[in-house]
Amino acid sequence: TDEAKAIMAEMDEDGDGKIARREFIGRSGLSEDLAKAVFDEFDTDGNDELITPEYLRVWGRWARTRDSKK
Repeated sequence: TDEAKAIMAEMDEDGDGKIARREFIGRSGLSEDLAKAVFDEFDTDGNDELITPEYLRVWGRWARTRDSKK
């Protein structure tokens, strides 16, 4: 969770504790199309912003999926 908080803080340009779609796309380091697709996966409630718990839920699901394929 500390790493997730650091990632979120780095991407949060306006310091409101949320990552807006434009912040994510602009600061993710991914191509625009890939950043949009990744953001859509993280934005589970569809409100065009991410909060840390939302990020952690999706990241955890991805990690469990990857670990189960080993």
